[in-house]
Amino acid sequence: MYEMLRDAPSDYIDGARTLFTDSMHSQHAYLDARCKFNGSTDLRERAVLFLYLNKFNFNGLFRMNRSGEYNVPYGHPKTLPAFPDAQLQAMAERLKSATILHGDFRVPMAMAATGDVVYCDPPYADATPGARSFVGYTSTGFTINDQIDLVTLARDACARGATVVLSNHDTNWVRDLYAGMELHSVDVRRSIAANATRRTQAGELIAVLRPPSPKLNEDDGLPN
Repeated sequence: MYEMLRDAPSDYIDGARTLFTDSMHSQHAYLDARCKFNGSTDLRERAVLFLYLNKFNFNGLFRMNRSGEYNVPYGHPKTLPAFPDAQLQAMAERLKSATILHGDFRVPMAMAATGDVVYCDPPYADATPGARSFVGYTSTGFTINDQIDLVTLARDACARGATVVLSNHDTNWVRDLYAGMELHSVDVRRSIAANATRRTQAGELIAVLRPPSPKLNEDDGLPN
């Protein structure tokens, strides 16, 4: 979707707009579009369908089953979702100067260096002992080892001069994992839970890794 919006914004926006109609505002239409999305090999068609599915599905969630198929249910929006024309136009403009990568987080993390700012938003670790936080956004999920690898790469990137920000559940395990980082605890509202009564405030941890400031040369006052 990002590539189509960057390379042919008018064509993409015009195509996506055709799906934001009353005739597509139903569970039957949504499930038919989801089936087309999973079965299509046409990149433009998939990109156009992706925006429709994201706006008409349950809470804007993206999730795939173990077979790699998109399986988020219909969201039953009470009114026809508004077409995000202004947002798409603004995004297309920003994408002109962007490099889009698609793949494992380890690749861009290894690229981060001096002057870069990296924000890491992994699937969150378990919030309470014995709980099972949802990590199944893709067919492979996101394991504890992935959490550990991400932190290792974040520290490596910081050592190369990058500033790294990570977010996660505020738990003792995560605090231990993020030990030595600048930690900020915030309360956020969860909006994904199917049961509205469970959409309560939750503790979230924002961790920051800042590269060390260059040491000044005592002789000339310049950084070494």
